[in-house]
Amino acid sequence: PRVELNSVISYGERIYVCRSGSITIDQELWKKGIIKAAFQFSFFAFHSTREDDWVDWEGIIWCKITD
Repeated sequence: PRVELNSVISYGERIYVCRSGSITIDQELWKKGIIKAAFQFSFFAFHSTREDDWVDWEGIIWCKITD
């Protein structure tokens, strides 16, 4: 699997190789136009020169879905 992110810092858009992870989305809020999701990903740190340098990232997203 892979994770595509558009960074708020100078890295810009990147595709990360993911070794594990999940995202859980609240379906009832989705139907109301709100995304509430909890996520956890473990992916390769593209900026590293070491082959075993993995980053663990987890968080919560909660926002209104707009056009």
